[in-house]
Amino acid sequence: MKQENYLEGIYGCLERIEKKVETLPVEGTSPAVENRTNSPEGIAELKIRLERLQSAVEKNSSEIAAVRSHIWGTERNVY
Repeated sequence: MKQENYLEGIYGCLERIEKKVETLPVEGTSPAVENRTNSPEGIAELKIRLERLQSAVEKNSSEIAAVRSHIWGTERNVY
């Protein structure tokens, strides 16, 4: 049962990430994005956003790794 809850949590995280990725503008289709990347302020803003996203991905990766190791540990105890 716990294993199912962990997997549901992981899938929920993945769905939220997919939704956020889907809302990101595609390069070349949004003039607002292109205009921001032409200025130093726009580049600085994009770097900050990228660092935040990278931190979130790293956090999610470590949480997934912890769940995975917990699941593997409980499976070994079952057998």
